[in-house]
Amino acid sequence: MIKCLITRVDCSGKISFEPEHPYYELGGTYDFNFVRMQITIENEFDPFSGKSKKLKHYDIIVVDKDGYEHHVVPKEWQKKKTYKPEKIKCRITKMVKGHFQLVNLEENKSLFRKILKKTGST
Repeated sequence: MIKCLITRVDCSGKISFEPEHPYYELGGTYDFNFVRMQITIENEFDPFSGKSKKLKHYDIIVVDKDGYEHHVVPKEWQKKKTYKPEKIKCRITKMVKGHFQLVNLEENKSLFRKILKKTGST
């Protein structure tokens, strides 16, 4: 028996489904291996000022246990060229044809350490 998830029913009644992943579950939290921080720079023209400005877009690339790459939106404190953790904790919010939509669950541990030092907690 193959377990499947119904992903869509169109107006004519046609059903689309996705077979269950053998390892990952929808809504599950997993540590994915970090591959790289992808930074793209775009020029955006402002017609009102007549000037263009550069916009940086950040993407964390992670890999699952099968070797497939997935994109994760970094948190503000992660947007550094030098940010290179071993793993990124993510929740799977959507699965389509083996590709995942992931939510970044990482916490800024260095920020927590600074707060603990200020409050005097150990």
